[in-house]
This record gives sequence, structure tokens and C-alpha cells, in this order.
Amino acid sequence: MSKFQRHPNIISIFMQLTKGLPDRFDRSRLWSPRSVMTWLLLITTPDRKTCYRRSLRSLSFYGRRAFGWSKIPTISSVSTARRKLSVDMCRTFLHGIVSACEAIMPRGHRDFGDRRFLAFDGSWMITPRTGDTARKLHRFKKPNGDHVHNPQGLLVAAVAVFRRLPLDWIFVGKGVGERTAMGELVDRMDLRPGDVALLDRGFPSRKLFGVLIERGIDIVARMSTSSAGWKEVQAFAKSNKKNATLELTVQGSDGPVSVRARLVERDRRPGRPRKGCKP
Repeated sequence: MSKFQRHPNIISIFMQLTKGLPDRFDRSRLWSPRSVMTWLLLITTPDRKTCYRRSLRSLSFYGRRAFGWSKIPTISSVSTARRKLSVDMCRTFLHGIVSACEAIMPRGHRDFGDRRFLAFDGSWMITPRTGDTARKLHRFKKPNGDHVHNPQGLLVAAVAVFRRLPLDWIFVGKGVGERTAMGELVDRMDLRPGDVALLDRGFPSRKLFGVLIERGIDIVARMSTSSAGWKEVQAFAKSNKKNATLELTVQGSDGPVSVRARLVERDRRPGRPRKGCKP
């Protein structure tokens, strides 16, 4: 475990970065959003086995000093406090920590200046089975046709690539795919003109491209030659060219819009590309 991953260092950094964030539930008692997040960091510390009772003893050290606690919370109060921690509270903490990190991180000298490269990707998250999750989330089928026990939801996240900072996320259930989820995520995010969106093969669509371009976002995306509805890409694949610059039609808010794009065939050879190699 690195020095950063040791829980005293993680908690100290977290307490410093979250200073000044809203820290009250509707009813002010022993727990607060900040103390619940601190407890979650303690109980999920990498390579460290712990339990509720032990983590509460560790939390009391920080609680007396940072939260003004005079006693250790009971184990039964943890579940009640966790239920009070809403998604909006978690998102507020994430945005506050990211803003604090961006303010203190040094700016690298790169050819693209201050432009942010933002990677969007989706992943299936396994959740505990309850009546609510079984009704709202996916339950995929096993090879024998039976449904899996634990429902799964789709999590689409945005990450600043070079600074390795998570910016935002969205968690969706049945009937919502990666493209729709990303569209909702983009509407929520504070994107800046000049940002570059990095997309995998499941995301490209004319509507999503139009939304990003109207906001001044450049796009780098992987696309399959069999992508349905992309006749320009299929024509490029049949031309046997390594790269080409052409016009793509995307869906803008006021109708179809023509944009200039460059298509590059992926090098199928295994391994990382090396400087000086031919394409």
C-alpha cells in the first residue's frame, strides 16, 4: 500500500479538501454528510480489512477533533446516517474536491494548452437485490435461461484524462443505453468550449455529436466499420484509405448540420505504437 493510500493520509487530505462544504443534515445530530463520507473512506480503505465497530473507533479520533464529537456513534446509527446521504450530497462533495484539486495541481506544459481531454465510458455495476433494484435495473439471463440474482445498472462516468480526476457520473436503469445516459450527463456537466470528448464505440450517434459540437466540444471517437447509419464511415472503409477528411452530417438543435471530420484507420498490429513506425 502506498503512503497516500494509508487511511490517516487519505482522511487528512479529504478533511482539508472538503473544508467549507455544506455539512448538515436536515436534523442536526451526531452524524453529518462529511462524517458519513469520512466513515466510508475508512471502511473501504484498499488492502485493509475492517468492520463497522473497528471503523467507528478509528472515526472517533477524527470525530472529536473535526466534528466536535463527545462520544462514539452506535453501530445502529450508521445505517440511518447512510440513508440520509443523498446522491446530490455525494455529487456536491465530488465537485468540491475536484475544484480544490484543480486549484492546487500544477499546470503541465503541453502542446494543446489548457484544453481538457475528457474520457466518457460506461460500466455495468452489480447492486444488492431489493424490491426497488429488481424492478428498476437489469437482470441479465444466464446461459441456462435463468435470470441472475443481483440486478445491474449502467454507470456512465466522465474523467479528466491527464489530471486523472473524476468529474461526474450518471447511473441509469432499464431502457436507457450509453448514448442516452451520456446525453443526460453532458446536460448536467460544466463543459467548456475547447474541451475534447474521448468516446468509445458504443457512444457515437449523430444526435450526441450534434449536442457536443453545439457546445464547442471537439470529439475523438472510435467507430466500427459496421456502424449502422454511418454511410460516410462505411464508404471510407471500402475505399482502402488509411485516413481521409470528409463532411459528416450530425443532428443539431435546429436541424442537420455538416461538420468537417477526419477518419483514420486503426493500426491492427498488437502492441503500443512506437515513434517512427509507419501507420
